[in-house]
Amino acid sequence: MRYRKAFWWWTLIVWALGTCTPNWAQLVEDRILARDVVRSYSTSYAYNNRVYVVTSSEVMLAIYDFSGASPTLRGRLNYPGNTPRQGISILVEGNYAYVLYVATSGPSDNVRLAVVNVSDPNTPQLAGELAFPSTDPFYLNCAKSGNYLYLFPYEGNFAVVDVSNPANPTRVRVVNATTAAGVVVGNRLYTAEAANGIGIWDLSQPDNPTRIGSVGAGTNVRRITASSGRLYALKTSNPPLQLYIFDLTNPDSPTQVGVYATERVAGLAAVGNFVFLSGYERGTDVVDVSTPSAPTSVRVLTYSDVQNADPVSGKVLIQGQSILALYNPATQLMDTVMYPYPLAVVQQGTTIFYAEEQRLTALDITNPSTPAVRGTAFLPLQRTSGTDLALVGSGRVAVAINGVLQIYEQVGNSLNLLFQDDPGGSSSAGFSDRVRLSGATLVMATRQNQIQIYDISNPTAPQRAGSIFPATNDFDIEGSTLYLAVSGTPRSLRVYDLTDPNNPVQLASVNLPQSQFISDVAVGGGYVLTTDLQGNLALVDARTRTNPQVVATYSLSGVSMVQLGYDPAVNVFYAYDGHNRRVFLFRVSDFPTLNPVMMTLNRRMYRLSFNGEQVLGAGREEGLVLYRNTLFGGPTLSVSGITPAQG
Repeated sequence: MRYRKAFWWWTLIVWALGTCTPNWAQLVEDRILARDVVRSYSTSYAYNNRVYVVTSSEVMLAIYDFSGASPTLRGRLNYPGNTPRQGISILVEGNYAYVLYVATSGPSDNVRLAVVNVSDPNTPQLAGELAFPSTDPFYLNCAKSGNYLYLFPYEGNFAVVDVSNPANPTRVRVVNATTAAGVVVGNRLYTAEAANGIGIWDLSQPDNPTRIGSVGAGTNVRRITASSGRLYALKTSNPPLQLYIFDLTNPDSPTQVGVYATERVAGLAAVGNFVFLSGYERGTDVVDVSTPSAPTSVRVLTYSDVQNADPVSGKVLIQGQSILALYNPATQLMDTVMYPYPLAVVQQGTTIFYAEEQRLTALDITNPSTPAVRGTAFLPLQRTSGTDLALVGSGRVAVAINGVLQIYEQVGNSLNLLFQDDPGGSSSAGFSDRVRLSGATLVMATRQNQIQIYDISNPTAPQRAGSIFPATNDFDIEGSTLYLAVSGTPRSLRVYDLTDPNNPVQLASVNLPQSQFISDVAVGGGYVLTTDLQGNLALVDARTRTNPQVVATYSLSGVSMVQLGYDPAVNVFYAYDGHNRRVFLFRVSDFPTLNPVMMTLNRRMYRLSFNGEQVLGAGREEGLVLYRNTLFGGPTLSVSGITPAQG
């Protein structure tokens, strides 16, 4: 598989701080180099070599130009009131985009339709809106014929909306049916009707569709599309899961000409002689239907969620959790891939390793004004659970992705895979990747609710050692000691000796005071800091491993999913409240008193990593961010920025 690589701008910022004392402080931004991406994709749509993204943040619509090898953000439009909303679906035709969304909070808010003028992609404008009554179904997708939209719920009646006046979209009627989706071909509307197969509707009077027939296609048909004289209907539940292929030579009586068994039912698109079936962690199956009676899989793309086939260019849009990619069926190559934000990042001297949804990159920042890419590697595993990184020696990095361990080595301008191991098992609820290293012992969370231990004395040939079961991903390691937080009743912290990695031995356990589930653990200087989902911290003195004691508690107000870490270079713990962009620093020299210094960032980071004077952050909109940590003394430092292009 060959890629024409997309270019985008990572932004690294160096913040300047003066000397601070241990109380509330404010990070002051000296300079910022903005990055043109949006976060929190909900859905997207490809039209005329542009990708229209709907989000679940305050951004209703972002428009990216994919006509060249370097996707660029052309324009964006916020939801009314600049308030975060939940995007549901989008359809684009001509100069207008039609967006379905719902408020993420608020009493009895139902689905709304926004009509957006995109004639100038640099400045999309809200033309009109329609709020559906609470008695209407919860509409999830739509089809269009002329001046009329047809809106479909998960299963039930569909709405007809007149959009001839974009400033005043009007619901004409709600049609009694059991529809879940629809596609327009000529003056016919074909609807997926769950247990009732496929409905056929005459659109000669488009404001009043008339049902003229149906065709059987099994039960639970909820996805439907059409291309090149064929209709494709997808049965999405109750095995066998199947794609039904119909010939539309007689549009009033489609003839079934093929069937294809599949496990990928999350997305459906078709163009020419190819059908695309996506299944989240199973990737996207590209099916050749040139002989419809014998459909054949020709390749599986690791990208996760097919959106639509661009009706102008014929390219197929596939969206991951952070990726947008256009696949060209004519060349069977990815034309353009955009990786909007890093998911995990670590730093070793002047080298930064960062992982995106399906790619690892090494970046040399010897000269921050002209950073250089020193290798990239494609991560062919579908990310469903997060990604974590750990340094495993000079120029080497461990990647935990979907419960699989990989180790890469950066040599020259290449990242070479040294090792890969999959402990196996299916993902459990709440699973998230985590990997930690101490000396020659590496530990990682697996999909089997256990911690797998590796001996990496030889990093090119690590050996599986022992394991701890049952376990969570809330652990950290210092020296030969593993600290594992367990969210049972009561919450507890368990201490394990890993001197012999093949035979981990539990040394002690101490109850934790938190009432909520433990969400993170950090260890350093003989102490362990734990947090629950609501930011209630507990400090454990573990300097005597066999007798750990809770010595202090501290509550961070108004937070959620706090990230903890420890910086050995300055002997400081940190707690990062990403939602409110606040960093709390705790000096070990103050223990057992928890007397934090608090800083507020004006950029929301996804992750932070402290490394002495430098603090590295990964942001969903800002890319990579580099700070100077002068909070506990030292001169104010100058500001520099990093804006490397993708290699």
